[in-house]
Amino acid sequence: MTIIHQAVKKLKSSLEGSGCDDGVVSFWVNSDVPICQYPRGVCLEAVYGGRTAEMVTTTPFEGKAKISSLYEASLKQQKTRAAAVAIVNVVTGFACMSRKLHACSPSCHEECRELLLRMYESGKVYPVGGLNEITDLFGGRIAKTPDEANIIIIAGDGLVSDEGVAIQEQYMDEKEFIYLGPSTAGIAALLDLKHWCPFGR
Repeated sequence: MTIIHQAVKKLKSSLEGSGCDDGVVSFWVNSDVPICQYPRGVCLEAVYGGRTAEMVTTTPFEGKAKISSLYEASLKQQKTRAAAVAIVNVVTGFACMSRKLHACSPSCHEECRELLLRMYESGKVYPVGGLNEITDLFGGRIAKTPDEANIIIIAGDGLVSDEGVAIQEQYMDEKEFIYLGPSTAGIAALLDLKHWCPFGR
C-alpha cells in the first residue's frame, strides 16, 4: 500500500459519518499564484467547501471528482495520484487537519532555504525528481542514489511520480524523509510525516 493509499484510508476513516464523502472537489490550473520554489510543475488548485489548496504537478488537468470516488481508486497513474493528493490537501484544509494550503510569498524563499539548510546541516541528501534549489543548496552533499542518502526530500510532483512512489515504499522504514511545501501538507498531516513549510499559508 503506497503512502497515498494510506493517506486516503486515513481520510476516509476521519470523514466517516460526516457527509463530506458526497462532496465534489473541483480542479483547475491556476497560473496566477506563486508556487513553492522546490517542486517542478504548475499549480493544480483544488476547491472544496469554500477552501482552496494547491498541488504542484507536471500532470495537471481540470475537472471535478466526488470525494468518495477516491476511496476505491487504484491510483496507478501519476495524474490520478496528483488528483488524490489535491483532494487530500483541500479536504484536510477544510476539516482543519492541515493549515498549509498555499505557497508562501516569493519574498520568503531565501529565508526558507537558509532555515532548511540550517535544520539539516549534515548527511547526504537525495532530492526526488531533481527538485529546484535543493542541489545548489546542499552542494556536495547530494547523493547519487536513494541508497546512498541519509535524507530523502520529496515535494509536489515527486510525491506522485513513479520514482517517488517506489522510493517511499522501499526506504520509508530505513531513511529520514522530509516532505516540502503545501503540496505534501495533507498527506503529511494525516500520516504524521516530517513536513517542512515554515511560511506556507
